[in-house]
Amino acid sequence: MHTGTVPRERYASFVALRNPFLLLGLALMLLAACTAPSNPVPSPYQRAAHPGSEITAAVERCDLTAESFSSSRAASYEILDAIESGQLSPLGTDILVGYRRDFAVTPTRLEGRMGAVASELIGPNTLRVEITDAAQALDTARALLADPRVAFAHPDLAFAPMSVPNDPLWDQQWNLSDFGLVEAWNYARGSSEVTIAIIDTGIDLDHPDFVGRIVSGWDIHDGDDDPSTNNAHGNHVAGIAAANGDDGVGVTGIAAQGVRILPIKVFGDNGGTSKTAESSISDLVRALTWASGVSVDGLPLNPHPADIATMSLAFTGTFSIIPTIERAIRDARRNGMLVIAAAGNTTSSADASDGLLAPGNGPCALTVGSIDQDLERSAFSYYAPEGRTVDVVAPGGFSLEGSGVLSTVGDGGYGELEGTSMAVPFVAGTAALLLSDEPSLTTEDLFRRILEQARRPKDGNPAELGFGVPCPDSVLRAGTYCGY
Repeated sequence: MHTGTVPRERYASFVALRNPFLLLGLALMLLAACTAPSNPVPSPYQRAAHPGSEITAAVERCDLTAESFSSSRAASYEILDAIESGQLSPLGTDILVGYRRDFAVTPTRLEGRMGAVASELIGPNTLRVEITDAAQALDTARALLADPRVAFAHPDLAFAPMSVPNDPLWDQQWNLSDFGLVEAWNYARGSSEVTIAIIDTGIDLDHPDFVGRIVSGWDIHDGDDDPSTNNAHGNHVAGIAAANGDDGVGVTGIAAQGVRILPIKVFGDNGGTSKTAESSISDLVRALTWASGVSVDGLPLNPHPADIATMSLAFTGTFSIIPTIERAIRDARRNGMLVIAAAGNTTSSADASDGLLAPGNGPCALTVGSIDQDLERSAFSYYAPEGRTVDVVAPGGFSLEGSGVLSTVGDGGYGELEGTSMAVPFVAGTAALLLSDEPSLTTEDLFRRILEQARRPKDGNPAELGFGVPCPDSVLRAGTYCGY
């Protein structure tokens, strides 16, 4: 674009050619620039690439061609045993039943049998079944598991969003400025062809930092087309991923321009501020299915299928895989939607090394833990010393000064929150930038690139940090890692 001014580099050359002393000086400056260290500050990250076999194992641990019925059934029995021992509490008397893919199931299949009074399809071959007698629900689930055509059967459970609100802009957004976002923006800032589903408490549809970015979503919790809320949690997640940037308003998100926000509400309006706020497995399955563009009974078809979905939520105390959700995540990923889940936050009495909370503990989600500004695992961030642990980590904890992560909240405002919930949208926004820059990438390509380009801080524990931090600049191959 012509601006009517002489470009700086052309002007310097023009003056130098007229003055030999300036030419000599310019040559010496160029020589000094070439021989001086290009980066005097040592990078705190490992530079070596991760072994390709480890990347492949992580991407392919979710078998998109088939389900492991033995593991789904085993996970169902774990849930049933945990409920009977008092470790978990069912949500009402409903049970969720998944039939094998090779068996055609109808919504009314179980009605009138084993105490079932009504049922509905909440996903492909997956039923939510109403049981009249709460005492009979567990026995019904166990009876159904005796049927070889049943892949899983267990009661519905409640889950809650993670983290708690606090209080204001770019110079305070250490979670973005310290991790290579400016360098990544030289390659991409976002495209309106990319959509992120925020499966959460809903968002403030009138927030000034979301102007022009929101597409029509759905309130799964209340069953209507109004996913709006002033609740902080969903707004905070959406802002980290995709708040408008470079617009002179508030904060910026990672995908600062173009990328669409699809709000899907699965909680009531007190969802992010009350520990008693709950949603259910069946609501989450509906949300995942609808977000990916697949039809759901009782809902209009989603006109804006998402490429990426955030799940900044967890089932407190649930370290068993939940087969119903795992099927929905697998289906969504097969349909072209990358699902990014939180590792979970510990309570004051819990051990962070107990493992990952559901639904981030299954094989099909890309699961994110939290780090602080010092690049250490946040004390609240769950991980597993052995076996399935976090895939990557991202900033979701505390700055060196003790502040949290700043982002959008309700009523057009801004505030600080901490949690693995805040780490998830960092990765979602990074994936959205990558897809904006390379729109031909598949969901599997996105998953692989994020893992390949992540780097652990030096001496970092793989169990706590997974493959490390997928900084936007490294994921977009800008030549730097988190700005270094």
